[in-house]
Amino acid sequence: KNITQAIYYNKLGNKISPHSEPWNYLIALLYNEKGDIKTALEYAHKAATLDPENFKIKDFIEKMEMKK
Repeated sequence: KNITQAIYYNKLGNKISPHSEPWNYLIALLYNEKGDIKTALEYAHKAATLDPENFKIKDFIEKMEMKK
């Protein structure tokens, strides 16, 4: 897996469409996979702000908060 490259390309997509919840959530998942919980949470919170009804994101945030 080349997580760093995946993060790079997802950030490019996010730059084009910054108000898109899926980009932020995908980046959060990738940072989590990389082991960077702090950055994963930053992107997850952005995603949750953009889509407050998304329970997958809320669940992800709760799990990441427990890892801190």
